[in-house]
Amino acid sequence: MESFNKQKAFLSSWHVAKLLWLAQALSSLCFGIPLVIMVLFAAKISLPVIQGVVFLYLGISFFIYVPFNGILSFILLKSIKKILDKVHKKGGDATKEGSWAIGGLLSLPLRFSLITFSASFLGFVFGLSLLWLGLIPELMILIEVIIVLGLAVGFASCIIQGFLIYIFSENYFRSQIENLALFYPEATRVIKTRRFPLFWKIFFLVFLSVIIVQASLWSLYLGRVIIYSPEDITSALTYVGIVAILTLIYVVIVTVFFSRNLVYPLRKLILWADKITKGETKEEISVVTNDEIAELVECLKRMHEELENARASLEIKIRARTRELEELTERQEEIIKERIKEIQKRTGELEKFHKLAVGRELKMVELKEEIKKLKEVLKNKRS
Repeated sequence: MESFNKQKAFLSSWHVAKLLWLAQALSSLCFGIPLVIMVLFAAKISLPVIQGVVFLYLGISFFIYVPFNGILSFILLKSIKKILDKVHKKGGDATKEGSWAIGGLLSLPLRFSLITFSASFLGFVFGLSLLWLGLIPELMILIEVIIVLGLAVGFASCIIQGFLIYIFSENYFRSQIENLALFYPEATRVIKTRRFPLFWKIFFLVFLSVIIVQASLWSLYLGRVIIYSPEDITSALTYVGIVAILTLIYVVIVTVFFSRNLVYPLRKLILWADKITKGETKEEISVVTNDEIAELVECLKRMHEELENARASLEIKIRARTRELEELTERQEEIIKERIKEIQKRTGELEKFHKLAVGRELKMVELKEEIKKLKEVLKNKRS
């Protein structure tokens, strides 16, 4: 029962909700709110109006996002916790149900990020709709510009929030799955995970980070152009497009070379370890890096050396044991031969004894016959 209670404590909807709120707070405080303030400040909006927009932002975040994230974490975890509790109460490791539930935990980070991204962007749209309806009259003279820039800011802020949620929840659920392996070893062993290559993880990390920074600058730049020099909007969009293309090229180059530096040694280690397990090679691997992979390589080399020593020691023991078995077999063969000779000797002696016994019996029978005949002769003489 104690282990069951611990198992339930691992999957806490409250803890997941706190991770969602943390991602929401970081994206809002580090990007969303500052960028909104900068855009309105660049448009020379008065400070009280900026404060009203910030309060609207915080109000929507607190009264819509916070309850939504709490309910979302409860709903998505409820079905999984229910299945795991059911499997645990059975006292067995229901592989099919357990693996489905644990596999669901692996997919939750992506589901959380996509759902909260969509919900947060709808929240931005809702706030912009309130501004469009005249909630803050002082902004109506620039409402079209504010709507366009607000959508850009909201989209970038929601991307940051979704990415943070994915990182936080993936770390959390990975640790929980490792703990659940103690209670559902078979289910954890047979789950099929969808692999997400390290190359694409690095690509999206660099791409989103750079694009989000660029989006903030583009929003400020285009906002000032639209407000103060609307006739230059075409050239401004051209500049932004060129910068976007150059940024994309930069991201691709950085991702390709950085991921190669990271992924190539890992792939080489994987292929080498696979050959070692199959006994196809005894060569040491040569990977030169200046990071944690170097430590991994050294650990694998030591493990390989210990395995080779253990294998050599095992071969020596096997050969020694084989010789002992061969000697024992030879001794047993000699003993068997001696036993056979002894048995044959005893058999010959028994045959001789049998012949003597049979001959004696025959002589006794002959003597009895002769005695009988003599008795009859004597009887006839007397008569």
